[in-house]
This record gives sequence, C-alpha cells and structure tokens, in this order.
Amino acid sequence: MTQKINILSVLFILLSSNICFSQISYGPVAGMNISTILHDGIEDFEDISHKIGFHAGIGVDISVSELFKISSGIIYTKKGSRGQIFYYGSNDMKKINYNLNYIPIKFLTQHFV
Repeated sequence: MTQKINILSVLFILLSSNICFSQISYGPVAGMNISTILHDGIEDFEDISHKIGFHAGIGVDISVSELFKISSGIIYTKKGSRGQIFYYGSNDMKKINYNLNYIPIKFLTQHFV
C-alpha cells in the first residue's frame, strides 16, 4: 500500500511540475464519418452500402514545451452498415441495418521537429 502511495506521489509531482509550465486548451470535437461492414464468408448479402454517422466529444491539448504536446479526449462515434440478405427457403430479401456505437478514448503525444 505504501509503495502505491509513493509511486502516485512521484507521478503527481512530475505531472504537476510540467503542467505548471504548460498551456492547456480544450474544446468540442465534432465531425462526420462514413463506414461499412464487410461480411466475409457470407455470400447472400447484397447491396451493401456505406452508412453515414457522426462523432462528437471533448478534446484536451497540453503543450508541455515548444517541441512536445499531449492530446487526449473522449469521443462518441456512431458507425454501421446497410444491406440486404436472402433467406433460404423463401424468395424474400430482408433489409439489414447495423448500428454500432463506440466511445473511444484517445491519447496522443506529438513531438515537433
């Protein structure tokens, strides 16, 4: 337990000393995406088309120095696909609509040359 407290204390001191000298900016992130799902091994899918989705969230940029920057954020994104499938035993085509929702957390470091 004391080892965890020591490690967290050292990390806090290191991070707080860098943040004191850094520029922090944050703001909304929004945009559009186009996605599709490929169905490998299933031959009865027809008319597979792209689906338009969106993403929205918040991002934070921390400029540690002139040459180093940390970017992070959390984003909600919606993806999916549309298509039709033929069912055995009938001559009917059924429309399929896949909706996939994700919440990715990004963490990027940038070094400028």
